[in-house]
Amino acid sequence: MKKLLILAVILITVFGTAVFAGGQQESGSTSAPVTAEDWPSGPITIICSSRAGGFADYHARIFADYVQRITGTPCAVMNVTEGGGSVGAEQVRTSEPDGLTLYYFHTSFPISSYTGVYNKDPDTDFTCISSVVNAGNNALVVSADAPWNTFDDLVADAKSRPGDIIWGAAAGLTSHFVMAIFEQESGATFKMVDAGSEAEKITALLGGHIDICNVGMGNADQYVKAGKMKVLGITGRERDFAFTQFPTAVEQGYDVVWEGEFMLYGPNGMSAELVDRINTVLDGFGTTDAASKEAIEKRGGYVIERTTEESVQFMHDTHAMLKKLAAELGL
Repeated sequence: MKKLLILAVILITVFGTAVFAGGQQESGSTSAPVTAEDWPSGPITIICSSRAGGFADYHARIFADYVQRITGTPCAVMNVTEGGGSVGAEQVRTSEPDGLTLYYFHTSFPISSYTGVYNKDPDTDFTCISSVVNAGNNALVVSADAPWNTFDDLVADAKSRPGDIIWGAAAGLTSHFVMAIFEQESGATFKMVDAGSEAEKITALLGGHIDICNVGMGNADQYVKAGKMKVLGITGRERDFAFTQFPTAVEQGYDVVWEGEFMLYGPNGMSAELVDRINTVLDGFGTTDAASKEAIEKRGGYVIERTTEESVQFMHDTHAMLKKLAAELGL
């Protein structure tokens, strides 16, 4: 009998300890919010849904270089392009809310949510951290030997043969929106083909596989100077401060305006203090920091200084505008 009692005590002790330990492990699986003082507590990974060498990748690397220099912590860009960007976004969404895995991308990210490409909401499934940099205007470009020199030339030709002129875009993303807005404004109809990233669109245009596409101002200027492209117009309300030689669509009579921002997201659950800490680190990005300012302006971008609250509110307002536009365009 005594042996049985001793055995029972041992079993209770062993299983009780295991259950308690298991309970501790379960409760410890949810990380406590990381405070401002902790960040960065380790290497930072910036997820960018653009191939290396693309417009977004260029900006992401300027950003990562700045963060690494200011914090003294390694900060690397990881290009994750699968699933139209959704794979990279998911890596961030499912990461720990410690600010060490962040998503840096332009308005194509929220657009993908409002067009069914990605089934998560940037407002509720992520933490909005900062509207980092205005990437500047887009240039609508054609090859140097194209028969059009103005939007009127292009529209007249497109109306005479609807659907024949090929517009290269990324389906359901920013460049698709720009094309849809241009069609609405001009009454012309184009054949849209999914031409991928900016680097891929440029390759397709120069190879004669598409007739028109939109690219960042830096790339446009570079290829115009090389005699390989023509700029029909840009998508700003006014001429670009760095590339005043290119006319806007507006001044040619077409209300096609698109000025995209690069924005920074983290997983849901990041503390307000951590968000503010990251914004504080970004205070000099593209402004008082000469290296990032020069690199950003080289590609036609600029930074609009905002407080943390203003920055986050801008992100939410931008999401609402894009969601409404997607519905209106039936995308």
